[in-house]
Amino acid sequence: MTMTEPRPAVVVSGASSGIGAATARRFAREGWDVLLCALDREGLDRVAADLPPGRHVVCAGDWRDPA
Repeated sequence: MTMTEPRPAVVVSGASSGIGAATARRFAREGWDVLLCALDREGLDRVAADLPPGRHVVCAGDWRDPA
């Protein structure tokens, strides 16, 4: 894959722990860009810190609440 090729990307909700965290780690290991989403910001930051180098974004909050 070159820098000009698009990279696959995925949104993982519930990524701060459990199955969501394991899913985010798996995609990141396979070279995907990952948007990690959950309510628990600290948990998201811990998972993101363990991911291999890549483009990973943390989005903490409740998507049901527009604010």
